[in-house]
Amino acid sequence: MKINKHTWIIFIAMSVALIGLVTSSACKRATVDDPSTIGPAGFRVILSGSANPSTLYIQKGQTTSSQIIVRTLKNDGTPVAAQTIIFESDITNIGYFGDEKQTDTQVTDSTGTAKTTFYIPPLSGLMEDKIVNVKATLSDNGRLDNTTSAVFDIIPIKLKPASIPTLVTDPSVINAPASSAGNTYSVRVMNPTTDDVLLWSLSSETTWISYSPKGGTVNSTFILTIQTNNTTGVQKTGYVTVTAVDSSGTPITDGNGNKITTTLTIIQDYK
Repeated sequence: MKINKHTWIIFIAMSVALIGLVTSSACKRATVDDPSTIGPAGFRVILSGSANPSTLYIQKGQTTSSQIIVRTLKNDGTPVAAQTIIFESDITNIGYFGDEKQTDTQVTDSTGTAKTTFYIPPLSGLMEDKIVNVKATLSDNGRLDNTTSAVFDIIPIKLKPASIPTLVTDPSVINAPASSAGNTYSVRVMNPTTDDVLLWSLSSETTWISYSPKGGTVNSTFILTIQTNNTTGVQKTGYVTVTAVDSSGTPITDGNGNKITTTLTIIQDYK
């Protein structure tokens, strides 16, 4: 099949026009949009912080501390010096900065680093883990768009009790004779692992005993009374649960969320 000369000319002209159209569309955009001010590219200065140590073990009678370190960097990773950093915690009644201040202000050095120390005083009654958040804020908002949204970082510090209080009873087991109706036994409740003065309450599903008082503080006693003789011909076993509670009567827990309890066992012999 022959293609005449005019057909070739038309084909070549159309190809050149198509190439020109594509090239024009690709080159039409001569500018690049500014970076988004929402993400990190929108910040003139980026701030990041850490705590060392990040976990403090709270011992009664002992002050502990953690060093808070923050760095200010440009988007390209270059340190930014002479930046004012304001430090504050989210719990005002737990912990403080130097001179027992609730806030602290430091200026970044040539490496873009600012440091402060956060202190935790001796805490009585810390039974479970707690988180204290230290907020480090750049006093200059550090954004390209100069909005009021400041540049900051939240540095968590975990507080853990150095030792967990426990409850025990003395005695831990009461052996009663079969004919023991009216017999009374003095039981002391103790916390042998810490100096925390715990409150405790009693509970039981055993119907043939009674006890008084139904609550108290560690190192105090309650009186357990056997209400009936055992005429069943088999040994009977009863239990009293002692639970550590707060001032409202709510059970308190250890660092794993478990109630702090102990169990007194009562064994009544049979005839």
